Amino acid sequence: MAAVSSVSSRPIQSVPIKLVDPAQPRRIKLRLRGMSPLLLDPMSPEVTEAMITGKKLQIAKDRPLEQVCAEKLDILRRANRNRQIVLPRKYLWGALLNAGEHVPYKGRMNISTASSPGKSRKSRLPAFFRIEDRNFVLFDDDGGEPAWETDINVGNGATSKNGVCRPVFECWNFDLTIQYDDGDVNEKTIKQLFSVAGKMIGLGCMRAGVGGENGQFMVESWEDITPADWPRAKKAKAKLEPSDSGEPENGNGEEKAENE
Repeated sequence: MAAVSSVSSRPIQSVPIKLVDPAQPRRIKLRLRGMSPLLLDPMSPEVTEAMITGKKLQIAKDRPLEQVCAEKLDILRRANRNRQIVLPRKYLWGALLNAGEHVPYKGRMNISTASSPGKSRKSRLPAFFRIEDRNFVLFDDDGGEPAWETDINVGNGATSKNGVCRPVFECWNFDLTIQYDDGDVNEKTIKQLFSVAGKMIGLGCMRAGVGGENGQFMVESWEDITPADWPRAKKAKAKLEPSDSGEPENGNGEEKAENE
């Protein structure tokens, strides 16, 4: 029987994910600023592999708690070629999906439906929205690596409580680039989605969305970086610039007829 290969610890290469055939795409660069502490407890690939294969891991139990937290941060560093501390993209994606329950889409529909016992959440978000980054590099207000401390607390397991220690960041920010279809939703809706996610849902452990007070954030900057040759930007430009004859052009770049 072939041996099961171990999980690679090589850095994951970032591959941008682009919005598929949008009618009117917009590309936005954002900076999110943390408004409450960020508490992270990532699972290592080795633990995930052990859950799949049933292999038992030999983990020393007498390590200093600071070392345990440093090892957890190393899991996040592996996902970056420069060994920087990153926040996985799935954290923010999950927060936006949850926030969609409270953000109108069209008519009486919201972006996401609420989950309930025996019924999973459904969302329209993937139809008009994409995050380009695979993960987000965390930095402090000076642009350097954010400082962290060891948080010691009691975690609630499925059947019992157990002690846990996790790295916590008091000051944290990250940049990201998104795309959304302006022909489907407007800028106000996307901004509302981030606002709700930042205030009501949050990121990481003991976050606002599960009754905690951590992981809240706000949009600090919003910059439209849509290329000029993208369909929406090109159409808007044609409406604003007059033709050589001085007459305004229609959406197809042709001079407007006198009888129009």
